[in-house]
Amino acid sequence: MNTKRGLFRVWVVVSLLWGIVVGWRQARCLIGTGGPNCVGFPYDLTSESIVAAMFAIVPPVAVLLLGYAVLWAVKGFRSE
Repeated sequence: MNTKRGLFRVWVVVSLLWGIVVGWRQARCLIGTGGPNCVGFPYDLTSESIVAAMFAIVPPVAVLLLGYAVLWAVKGFRSE
């Protein structure tokens, strides 16, 4: 069983779902049906788009790095 490959595939699926949710929220704000969570739209489009892009990218990358760090630490406890 290849744990590293399996966890990477899970990460890819979850990251894609995360990106879809963030993109859906951003699209709702752009067309004006987002409700009170879309402060500044449509006037402050640039800063909101940057925040949405960072919100879509940073958490999946952080989870990927955390996963690799945990695997690296667990691998250090295995006997050779």
